[in-house]
Amino acid sequence: MIEAIQQSIVSCDEYTTTFLPSDKEVPVDRIIVYLELENKPMEEGQLMEIMLVPNAKEMLGGFEILQYFVTLPFDTSNISKDQEEALNKFIHEENFSLAIGSFGYNTDDKYVYFKYREILSLETDNITNNRINISISLIHYHIKDSFDIINKLISSSL
Repeated sequence: MIEAIQQSIVSCDEYTTTFLPSDKEVPVDRIIVYLELENKPMEEGQLMEIMLVPNAKEMLGGFEILQYFVTLPFDTSNISKDQEEALNKFIHEENFSLAIGSFGYNTDDKYVYFKYREILSLETDNITNNRINISISLIHYHIKDSFDIINKLISSSL
């Protein structure tokens, strides 16, 4: 099914994708979608990782959970407690205004991310394909819309 999802994304001609088969580090197949940001070359663009959540099909009786995950490229290794607090406050408030998904901050590994999960039918019909492409576009929009503010919070420019 993940290969059919990749073909759906490729068919809309808006994003470049790569298929990554499961390996020892990540035991599920994944699609990498390249998200370009304004003022950043492609090699500095965001990588959205899309995967089916393992074992969901059995629990949901004919449905899958598709997870979209983007680790944002901010250097948070040296942010102060005040910056971290401001970042967490912004993320908390921003999440209320998002159409889908949520931003988060992993305090252990010090990274900012965006995550969204949606339940899909096992059938890869046009409705499902359209939903996937709309989800990718909305996530891309949310990241672009919040990118500068998060960057300023981390770099203390706000």
